[in-house]
Amino acid sequence: MPLSKNERRKLISSFKTAEDNMRWLVENYDRLKEKYGDSWVAVREGKVVAHDKEYDRLLNILKDMGVNDLPTIAVDFISTIPLTWFLFDTGATYTQLSERDWSTRFHIDPKILEKRENEPTLTAGGEMPSWILPRRTKLLFHSTSSDIHVEDLPSIRVINYEGFPPDERKKLEAVPSILGRDIILKFKTTLTHKKLEMEKQNS
Repeated sequence: MPLSKNERRKLISSFKTAEDNMRWLVENYDRLKEKYGDSWVAVREGKVVAHDKEYDRLLNILKDMGVNDLPTIAVDFISTIPLTWFLFDTGATYTQLSERDWSTRFHIDPKILEKRENEPTLTAGGEMPSWILPRRTKLLFHSTSSDIHVEDLPSIRVINYEGFPPDERKKLEAVPSILGRDIILKFKTTLTHKKLEMEKQNS
């Protein structure tokens, strides 16, 4: 059944409110770290309305407060450790650090990277030359229950656009770090219309 004009108006308004709340949280992330570091926060209209170390407890706090506009409230974990965001890519064979992350965020010297000849990396977008950072690497996953899961890797693949034409390189530099099947298959993943859940498989 089609939505009425009034229902559409309310829906659009709720989307805008949710966007505004998340924008405020992102813009004030560094300031929030000073007071709410390593905690989950709920933001509404430019204010933190609730916080807790555990996600489920935060949701219960909001329910006890009688919050009736939960979908519009911005909820996020405020980490004191710099975060690297990964694109969940089931078409990628390996997890890879983006060029922007390894070169700009982690200041890794490109001279230590090693090219894997005849071993192209498969992604959803096609094949790419394979490069690795031959250093032990630990990926830390923070769960909604505040647990930490560590993936300890002897090395990690990196995205390197050496030799690409300047105009093409500029477009590709926006590609984020990629979480590939080498890590994804170690988890049970569930995709809903709201979020992606990853649950560690028993060894």
